[in-house]
Amino acid sequence: SLFIKIFITQHTNKTSSDLYRIYLPLTFYSVRIDGYMESVLILTSDFRPNLGGIETHLDDFIKFLNKNQYFVCVITFTQASYNKVINREKLPSQKMERTSGYEIRRFHFVDFWLNNLFKNSIVRDFTTFINIFLYTFFFMLFNNHKIKLIHAHGPATALAAFFLSKLFGKKWFLTLHCVYPFSGVKGIVGRYVFKDCTNIFAVSSLVKDKLEKDML
Repeated sequence: SLFIKIFITQHTNKTSSDLYRIYLPLTFYSVRIDGYMESVLILTSDFRPNLGGIETHLDDFIKFLNKNQYFVCVITFTQASYNKVINREKLPSQKMERTSGYEIRRFHFVDFWLNNLFKNSIVRDFTTFINIFLYTFFFMLFNNHKIKLIHAHGPATALAAFFLSKLFGKKWFLTLHCVYPFSGVKGIVGRYVFKDCTNIFAVSSLVKDKLEKDML
C-alpha cells in the first residue's frame, strides 16, 4: 500500500546513519564486485559546493553507503550553470570527482532560453528534467550493467528516473525534501510518477503526511 511505500528519513533524535540503516536492507541490495557492491545512481539538481539541507543530506548519505560497501555515482549540474537559473551565487565546481567510493559527474545546465522567457517553477522543473534525462540516458547506454538502482532527489529528477527505469529496467526510489504542490499539471504528473516508484522517503513527518493525503 501507499503507506508502506512512504518512509520518514529524518527525526530530531536520530542521526543520518541510524535512519539510513532502517531502510537500507529494503532497498540497496547487490552482488559484490571488486570489493564494492553494484552502484547506486543518484540524480539531483542540488549538490555541493552549494550549501543547504539537501546537499548535507546527500553528503551524509554517500558516506553511509560507502561505509556499507556501496559505490555511488551522482549525476548533477555544474553549480555555476544551474545557480544562474535559480538566482544563487555562481560557485565553481569540478566536472568530475572520483574516489574509491564515489563518482560525481557534473555537466553544464542548458537553459534553452526557456527560463529567460518564462520565469516560473514549471518551466524550471521541465528544463531540469530534460537536462538530467538526456545526460543520464547517454550515461546509461554505456554503464547500464554497472547500475543496480536509481535514486532521485526531488520531483524534476523523479520524472527523469521514472522514464529511465522503464528504458533500462531498473528499480527507482525517491526522496522528497519538501512538501510537493499537488495542483494543476504538477499534481497530475506527480501522482502518476510517484506511485510508480519502489519507495518514497520523506525527510519529515510533515512531508510524509501531506504526501499520503494528496496521493490518496
